[in-house]
Amino acid sequence: MHNQIIEAVERLRKILKSESSHQLALSLVVQKMCDCEEFDSSFVMMSIQQALDDLMVEKVIDYPSYDEGIPVGKPVWYLKLLGKVESKQLKGLKPEAKALLNVLWNCDNPNALGAVREKDALGQLRALGFEVDRVPYIPGLVDDFFTAESGENVRWHYLTPEYERTKKHIEWREKQHRRASEKEIRLMNRDYQ
Repeated sequence: MHNQIIEAVERLRKILKSESSHQLALSLVVQKMCDCEEFDSSFVMMSIQQALDDLMVEKVIDYPSYDEGIPVGKPVWYLKLLGKVESKQLKGLKPEAKALLNVLWNCDNPNALGAVREKDALGQLRALGFEVDRVPYIPGLVDDFFTAESGENVRWHYLTPEYERTKKHIEWREKQHRRASEKEIRLMNRDYQ
């Protein structure tokens, strides 16, 4: 069984490496791996989990297509082959941060793919044996947002989608933040005159 998993993980690596972006929709990865008749879907999923555990691949959220750089359609899971540097960075995370990634990788709610309420994330991390008072921060990989539920602000943590991790998007977001700050300063100066 162990040798079969190693063989399946190697096949997964080759599939992802053959893609120009080194990533492919999870459903297509499963389909390609099951096509070889050696592996059934449950074994394929076990092999993918092994590759995730070994931080050889990363489960990421991306969109099936883009129109002039703007994501189109609903986000879906992709598997991304990690380079040596990316893999080393993930391996260098604290154990509770790695556990958070696993929690988020298993959040399959179609309305909140890769997202979890803070209290649920804390509960899952504590159930795994981590003594945490707050959800670990993983810059560039995990972000947060708030929703209103029953009149209360509820904090969520989510995997940052691939397009938000691009240099172009980060620069755009920083530019928007600068513009908003400059506008706020102008308004404050006008109010005090």
